[in-house]
Amino acid sequence: MSCNAIGRGSVGLTLCLCLAACGSAGIKEGYLDQEFSPEKLPEAVQQSLSKLDRTPVKFHQMVLTVEPQLERSDGGSGSGSGSGTSYRNTYTLIDAGNGLVQTVDQRTQNGNPTAQTYALTYRSFLVLRSQDLAPSGDPVNPILATRLLSHIEPFDPATSKKEIEFDSESGYAQQAAGVSKQICKWGAMHPAADVFGKFTGDARDLDCRALDRNGTQVSHSKQAYLLDYGVAVVTRTETGAFKSDSRITAADIR
Repeated sequence: MSCNAIGRGSVGLTLCLCLAACGSAGIKEGYLDQEFSPEKLPEAVQQSLSKLDRTPVKFHQMVLTVEPQLERSDGGSGSGSGSGTSYRNTYTLIDAGNGLVQTVDQRTQNGNPTAQTYALTYRSFLVLRSQDLAPSGDPVNPILATRLLSHIEPFDPATSKKEIEFDSESGYAQQAAGVSKQICKWGAMHPAADVFGKFTGDARDLDCRALDRNGTQVSHSKQAYLLDYGVAVVTRTETGAFKSDSRITAADIR
């Protein structure tokens, strides 16, 4: 998908286009295609994904500028008037084919790069492979990879079914896989311009909870699925450490 710390959710053009837009932030040439291509998915995961809508997303590349409004559990805040701290994310999504999207989420604090995350996702909604990197492009940790989707339900914004569930087993290399669950509830349909003024068509709200193997909630997010583009964008994230409202301030869609 590209050429989900704050605002992570939890992204056709050639990689060089993304590098032209993002290279100054330290994206390593070829690394996204090398480690976050659909070919890297295990056969079992690819077979599970075949049950979903594999219609390609409706863009080649989308670059979103996001200003997270942060409220930390210790009472701190950011990106607000008088807060003294400004956060900004550049979120790049690139069509990887068949509903898959590569993403690069580059984060800054007061204009200084702090971190970036590479990922391969299904419609920028379900993360299949991800890795955090330093601003220099050096990995902070190994790749977290989905090894099995043990339960998967149709992802259809037109459905009358209110709840969808995905169960997965993921882990780092040389590590036993951990079991997690993502449960989402479809909400209201409304103009996508409510999310960002230049978006066209409609959006449908999603309210998602991520649970660990013990059923404990790890995070809670609100998302909007953009029907004209075929991807979801995060509008709010809550964890034990912070709450963040994500305001999109610019979008470059090709």
